[in-house]
Amino acid sequence: MSVALVWVLLTILLTSCWSRRELNDLAIQVAVGIDKAGELYKLTAQVVEPSEVAKKGAGGVRSPVTTYSATGKTLMETYRKMTLTSPRRLYGAHLRMIILSDEIAKEGLNKVMDVFSRDHEFRTDFYIVVAKNTKAENMLKIVTPLEKIPANRLLSSLETAQRYWAPAVGIAMHDLINDLISDGREPVLTALELIGDQRIGETQQNVKEITPEAVLRYAGLAIFKDDRLIGWFDQDNSKGVTYLRKKVKSTVAIIPCPEGQGEITIEVGRADSKMITKLKDGQPEAQVKINIEGSIAEASCSIDLTKRVVLHQLEQLYKESLEKKILTSIRAGQKLGSDVFGFGEEVHRSNPAYWKKNKKDWNKAFRKMPIQVDAKIKLRHSGTIGNPFMKTAKE
Repeated sequence: MSVALVWVLLTILLTSCWSRRELNDLAIQVAVGIDKAGELYKLTAQVVEPSEVAKKGAGGVRSPVTTYSATGKTLMETYRKMTLTSPRRLYGAHLRMIILSDEIAKEGLNKVMDVFSRDHEFRTDFYIVVAKNTKAENMLKIVTPLEKIPANRLLSSLETAQRYWAPAVGIAMHDLINDLISDGREPVLTALELIGDQRIGETQQNVKEITPEAVLRYAGLAIFKDDRLIGWFDQDNSKGVTYLRKKVKSTVAIIPCPEGQGEITIEVGRADSKMITKLKDGQPEAQVKINIEGSIAEASCSIDLTKRVVLHQLEQLYKESLEKKILTSIRAGQKLGSDVFGFGEEVHRSNPAYWKKNKKDWNKAFRKMPIQVDAKIKLRHSGTIGNPFMKTAKE
């Protein structure tokens, strides 16, 4: 009898859920914007309206998301103050995106990211971007096409862009933490800008036209030194960062035709890079080796792509163009005094004694560090046809 009683009690304990959270009690936040409001933080949360998202067919009269804002001395205080306007407690396990204003980024990431890394409710796979030339809260109010939930649109767009376009790279929370604690590599975050009429962009009118009045667009990288924003890289310079960080999955490159007017577009199918550092007369220097495999994606000039000698000529043109762009990107980082590429990490691995002595002043050494770039290009094929149509037409 006592054994049966024990089994009953155990069954009761196993089926109970002491930490359960009812969906009706939670507001699921999918994106967060962080701005400054004087000396305080202003936090804006984009929250899903489940009943509107679940509807099929024509949309309802309500927006699929809503935003709540509050200000406070700390972000945790600000979150709690949101209960003054939100009927439910904000739930962070499904967070997709954090948008920081450039003012927040200039003050330092450590001040605002601690709560998201410390609180067990937040995962570390959400992306972090920096709003360029506008407030973060403005980004969260834009109504976007294709996706009901704007945060999902930002997530999908960033993941698609980094898969097919080299200047874009998604930096998740765990990536940022690694950069912040890394010896020899400074953080970068993707820049996000608002193009068009913000006022119309905040209304349903923005998705009723073929061309939206306001769009959100990723625009290169935000460059940091320690944890503070110090500058921006355009798309060309951002390519140098993604190539050296081995983040390029696929992209395209344009080179001039060997003779006459026109361009050749190369689709990059594989990209790899390697840094080699050494000490010369007690000072570090580096060589970057880049290996590219690609194919001819488009040609707007008369050229015989069936000849291997022509492909070799295109490989040399692309080699020169790529080396120049990578060096320009590195020089831009050196000018800012920010090693976002990770040369310091390689120096640390190859010359630990030098690193131990000089790591505190690494960015100064990086400014004047000689760096060479050597690219090897292999064009595998020219697509489904051998020659451009214009060559055939001339013949």
